[in-house]
Amino acid sequence: MFHDLAPLENSIREIRISSRYGTVSSVETASLRACGLSPDARIGDRAMVSGRGYRAEGEVISLGKSEVQIMLYGHTDGITIKDSVQLLPPLSLAPEDGWRGRIIDPFGKPLDSRPLFSGGKSAAPRKAPPPAATRRKLGDRLDTSLAVINTILPIVRGQRVGVFAGSGVGKSTFLAELAR
Repeated sequence: MFHDLAPLENSIREIRISSRYGTVSSVETASLRACGLSPDARIGDRAMVSGRGYRAEGEVISLGKSEVQIMLYGHTDGITIKDSVQLLPPLSLAPEDGWRGRIIDPFGKPLDSRPLFSGGKSAAPRKAPPPAATRRKLGDRLDTSLAVINTILPIVRGQRVGVFAGSGVGKSTFLAELAR
């Protein structure tokens, strides 16, 4: 019986033999600065801050000659000067057909408590969009039964739509009306 070993090969390839470490030099409300990583860090690199019994991940958002600034995905509570900061390998995802209909976080971790198997071909989650002329055509126009949407902001099959507004202004009501 033949098994596809591509996911295993990808996992082995992603194992890092060495890592770069620095230390926290200052902590702000939502970010921190770390020294010792400037020669190796790039904008967008992931980083892990480790302290006394906790870990926090973040992303490099600014580079300086002697320090990098890291915006954490969570809070900065408990982080102290001299805590360890490690540069993490670039995130890559290898989706496969079993991912369809699943709920995953931005890092490819399943949120539905079921195992999530990787496919054979990995891809970076951040890459340039394809040129507009080479994208496939969007589908038919959808009738939302909301005249203002159909007239001013028509929606078509295959289109991504974002609904952004302050709290209490009717986003949930709007989405419920669209679902009906």
